[in-house]
Amino acid sequence: MLRPFILFLFSTSLILGHGQSAGIETLADKASNEVVTQPDAEWPLYPCGTPYPSSEEVIKSKMNIDEWLAQNTTRDNDPVHVLVAWHVVYSSTNAGYLSEAFIENSIDRINQEYNPYDIYFTLDTTTYHQNDDWYYNVNGSNNGEVEEEMRSSTYIDPVHYYNIWTVDLTGTGAGGWNYFPNWSLEDSYWQGTTMDIGQAGGNRPDVVHEIGHYFMLYHTFQFGCDPPGDSVDDTPYQDDDDTYSCSESTDTCPDDLGNDPVHNFMNYSSASCRTEFTEGQIERAFWAIETYHPGLLENPFYYPNLYLGDLNYQMDNDGDGVFNPGESVRLRANVGNYWGAVAEEVILTLSSSDPRITISDSMIYFNNTIGPGEITFTLLDWFEVYANEDAALGNIPCTIHITTSDTVYPYENIEET
Repeated sequence: MLRPFILFLFSTSLILGHGQSAGIETLADKASNEVVTQPDAEWPLYPCGTPYPSSEEVIKSKMNIDEWLAQNTTRDNDPVHVLVAWHVVYSSTNAGYLSEAFIENSIDRINQEYNPYDIYFTLDTTTYHQNDDWYYNVNGSNNGEVEEEMRSSTYIDPVHYYNIWTVDLTGTGAGGWNYFPNWSLEDSYWQGTTMDIGQAGGNRPDVVHEIGHYFMLYHTFQFGCDPPGDSVDDTPYQDDDDTYSCSESTDTCPDDLGNDPVHNFMNYSSASCRTEFTEGQIERAFWAIETYHPGLLENPFYYPNLYLGDLNYQMDNDGDGVFNPGESVRLRANVGNYWGAVAEEVILTLSSSDPRITISDSMIYFNNTIGPGEITFTLLDWFEVYANEDAALGNIPCTIHITTSDTVYPYENIEET
């Protein structure tokens, strides 16, 4: 499959009349505020339709994860790469047709919430299916005939892919559901999520919530104030009383320790209120991946995730550590790799349209590889910049392009400064 080439673009500033390091702002930070137009992010819409597990099932899962944790006390969770197959089902009048931008925005939100826990999602495949029956007539989370026909006709390798189908679920009273992974085989088309189009966007946490079920997380209010709850030790009991406040002082189970986990993604509080998972939930998610989705651990990382660290001024003409008009300076750049594939033959290119400076050496070549979790710099290769003698003091906007030599999985970020 042909993949787009990623060009990492970073905006930064040289500061005439100042020393030490230059401030850095990634273009990704700016782009994160740009949201594809989608339905209102706040409640009310529709609740999750994932069927309730039995208390016996929840208790058994708790016993299994406790045994797993006892055997893995010194083990770090390896990063997990989840390939996504998104199946857009739409009507003969194009109702439900989702753009690639909409889907990519949703994937961005998923990564925003799961990346801090070393779980990474890549939109690998998008399929489009015009079918009025599938779009309008999925009648609930009951493994029904229409849903089975839709899933069985379109699914892609559930062992290595998270499959998600978007349809109109307004007639079901649910916003979406994900059958728990222990209810079917790893390669079954019943793995994955059926989602209402109105709650599938990146401005809402609903797909994040359903992926929680894909990773065997229960609702924080499972069984209300009664054991076994959600079988996670660090999510306090919460009453299932259909009143889901965002107030941190809410305590619907006063006989149990702790206030309601109102900010938890597996809660039903308002969209803007849900912002976190607990450590216990993430442990449970990794247990579920190893137990029910081990094929995800076979997925390679295609790309590095590079970032620009500090820029340090070195060897200004008078040695005072300040970049002054009429001086040349060398800039050392630190580059890190958050996660993903090993970055090889990294090249940095410095550019600026500001007439106050002349860039005499605009490229830095990294001969060493940069592995996941590493940050490094070059000892003998630097940017070299000259400031004109009549240059006014102040910030000088620059752009640093970071590229790698990988031709098998090229990709591109076309953000502009």
